[in-house]
Amino acid sequence: MCQPQINHVASPHDEIKELRNCVAELTKQVAALSTSTSRRPRSRSGQRAYESRRRSHSHGRSRDVSTSGVCWYHRTFRENATKCRAPCSYKGNDNSSH
Repeated sequence: MCQPQINHVASPHDEIKELRNCVAELTKQVAALSTSTSRRPRSRSGQRAYESRRRSHSHGRSRDVSTSGVCWYHRTFRENATKCRAPCSYKGNDNSSH
């Protein structure tokens, strides 16, 4: 990392030259960081891998039966549910599956 030397006998010209060198070095470091982050793999949706790792909100009891007595499958798919979990009080078009 660039740290300019504080020297009381240095001329202003030397100080400016040293600061320019530090700026040039920092510019190279920023460019290298920008390049390395743009090379990270992206998923098909365009998100970076770490952005798509989020916890699912459907775990535990919510997948079985809610407080309304209707299973997760019927809450999600209604009459198209094919994996109903008992006990389920869904009253859809076809009651023969309960």
